[in-house]
Amino acid sequence: MSDFDQATLWYKRYLDHTTQVSEMTEVQRLIDICEQAAAQQTLAHKQSDETKVLAQTPVQPLSVPAPSVTPVSSALIPPSDSGKNEKKWSPKFWGPLGLGLGSLALLGVGGGLVGSANADHDRLSASCAPMCDPALIEGPQARASGGIALLAIGGAAAAADVVWWILTAVRKDREAPSHVFILVPTGTGISASGSF
Repeated sequence: MSDFDQATLWYKRYLDHTTQVSEMTEVQRLIDICEQAAAQQTLAHKQSDETKVLAQTPVQPLSVPAPSVTPVSSALIPPSDSGKNEKKWSPKFWGPLGLGLGSLALLGVGGGLVGSANADHDRLSASCAPMCDPALIEGPQARASGGIALLAIGGAAAAADVVWWILTAVRKDREAPSHVFILVPTGTGISASGSF
């Protein structure tokens, strides 16, 4: 008896003794989960046993000559999807990613400088406007100018990054498959060949 079967029995006994409806629905849900898991485990063991029996059965070689193999054009073979997840972040994505992160940093610093300058301007306007000392006004004005420049550069970098991502995606769609796998039926089985 598996652990899932034991858990199912335990939950069923508990369900027989409980009177609260909220507990009953939750326990029934747990029973269903355990029964499904036990069924999957039983199926997996059964398939494993069948595989062991097949592996132990000796195979007699046939003395039939192999037919000639006609190569299949690689244009007829669909590209394989197996490499897509393995190379999710190829080196060609690091450039646009770096530019995007850099543009976000520029936009953040520029926005911070402009916000800080506006806060100082509001403070000075409340305390000494319109007769403020020019030396007090120069600092916030310089920060505001620098912040606006960084916002402009960050915006241009973000726009360039969007274009770079689009061009990278278009180039990726035009690439040829990096590997080809060919299956050809023969008289006694299948012949496989490929290039990677």
